[in-house]
Amino acid sequence: LSFVMPPTNVMYDGIQKLKSIITVMQDDEEIFRGRVLYDEKDFYNRKNVYCEGELSFLMDSVVRPYSYQGGVKALFTQYVNNHNSQVDEEKQFQVGMVTVTDPNDYITRESSDYPKTLDEMKAKLIDLLGGYFRPRLENGTRYLDYVTDYGSISDQVIEFGTNLLDLTEYISAEDVFTVLIPLGAEDSNGNSTGRLTISSVNNGKDYIEDATAVSLFGRIWKVQEWDDVTVASNLLAKGTEALQSGIEMAVSLSIKAVDMHLLTVDTSRIKLGDQVRVVSLPHKLDKYFLCSKISYDLVNPENTVYTLGLTFASMTEKMISQQKSSQ
Repeated sequence: LSFVMPPTNVMYDGIQKLKSIITVMQDDEEIFRGRVLYDEKDFYNRKNVYCEGELSFLMDSVVRPYSYQGGVKALFTQYVNNHNSQVDEEKQFQVGMVTVTDPNDYITRESSDYPKTLDEMKAKLIDLLGGYFRPRLENGTRYLDYVTDYGSISDQVIEFGTNLLDLTEYISAEDVFTVLIPLGAEDSNGNSTGRLTISSVNNGKDYIEDATAVSLFGRIWKVQEWDDVTVASNLLAKGTEALQSGIEMAVSLSIKAVDMHLLTVDTSRIKLGDQVRVVSLPHKLDKYFLCSKISYDLVNPENTVYTLGLTFASMTEKMISQQKSSQ
């Protein structure tokens, strides 16, 4: 969040970096909560204030060395409770919904370092199991959910000639693969690397492929490991799911559209995580996309930008991810 404070604002000298909690409301609903990160003064002494969202609170605590074996929800709960024990009350979360699961309902995680809580949760949960962390306010209680998807379908349609103002489409095939060798946990009956394979449940083959994708892109191989999968049938299920994601061309739409909720109370506003239908005959579009990002312009709502579909990591984000993987 960024906003401008003139010198006449009564809170001009009252905001404290990292301490002050800023909330943005729209239609009596909270759409942002976070803390002040830094501010800048311009020639007229106006403060340009910049804030980061409340997930950043998880960067204020650390995870001590540990070894864990058990279910997904219990590990998520362990991370959240550990965080709460180290921070002030306004930075704490209650454990909310956990819908992300593992086929074995049994995972192993460990660390010998002292990483930030958010970094560790991303590395040991999202990077391996997928899903989203979702802060949520309900009946005065702040929850942190770990969900596979937000599960909401917007009743609002973004349509050419009605409320669609601008559209940019990005298509990337850099991560496409059509043949996958899934490898599980260490197993004496596995392949030469000593890992579990799917050969016993896949007609003797240690790989799976998609014929349609092969005909389109050719045979593009990939090896993916799941250290906590110990059953071949579960490994096959995980591999099949991963293969489907690998053969989908990554499509992302950046859209400027008028939120029809601003014009009529009978239409719900588009929210982060919604499945939104986009219809544009000139662009040959009529399908649902996941709303993965909203850049609000609260002063000029017509400039609000919705990102639908998959978002792409910048070069800097990719480099940081590679460094974390190497570490």
